[in-house]
Amino acid sequence: MWRVHQRGIIFVIVGKATMAVVQDVQGLAKGERAVVRERVVGHGHGKNATQQRLRTELVGVPALTSYDSYGEAEQTKSAHRRDYSGQPINAVVVRRWDNRVPKGGGTVYLTNGEVSDPFSIFDTYDWRSVIENGIFKEGKHPWQLLRTPSRTEAAVVVHCFFTLLVMGLCTAFRLWQAQVATTPTSSTEVVPSLSSALLGGEGTARWRQRLREENRDKLIVFIGQAYGIFHLAEFAILTHLPLRRLPSPLGSPQAILQRFGISP
Repeated sequence: MWRVHQRGIIFVIVGKATMAVVQDVQGLAKGERAVVRERVVGHGHGKNATQQRLRTELVGVPALTSYDSYGEAEQTKSAHRRDYSGQPINAVVVRRWDNRVPKGGGTVYLTNGEVSDPFSIFDTYDWRSVIENGIFKEGKHPWQLLRTPSRTEAAVVVHCFFTLLVMGLCTAFRLWQAQVATTPTSSTEVVPSLSSALLGGEGTARWRQRLREENRDKLIVFIGQAYGIFHLAEFAILTHLPLRRLPSPLGSPQAILQRFGISP
């Protein structure tokens, strides 16, 4: 199975068809010097605080030719011949990941990307979860990405482009809204760049549900070019409709009238 990153880098997910090349690259990586990255993380607080050094070791192996299925159809049509030589593909072997040693000869990423710095491939592949959760899962359920208006090629392409465009615009609006809400108006500090962390892990479906819950008891009143948004109970007081009980956050009927500059 292929996975294409937005930068044009192709990743191959290891399966039965790729076991030969995986075993080859694992064997080659054993005798190579790994590229190492270390980081220190803290655990606990106060007197019980400890630090742990995490080590990740990667080996980049270029130009493997033992993956017969890699390449265009014209290139692989002779893969059954004994003298066939596969198209070169690169690989990154993870020999250690945050101190954990993977089973077997190590996790393998097959890629057409440059592996002179294997961490560039390793870090790029981390975007897989963002793409799958933030685009594929979000698109299929809350945004109805699979419900095309027609099954023609043009309809599918237009539907996908417009759906992704609206998803991006909605996310940009939510990020801007969250940034404004967390940045003091009088602050002279540089406004931080937008980050998905501002959303607190809230997806589109939960965001829509929260909006429904927050606004289900509100209504809009239009008078000419002007309009106002009121809570139903609040509007009832302003229009002199009797209510037996008011939601506690609204206060008393007198408080509501005073809020709008109306004498009791």
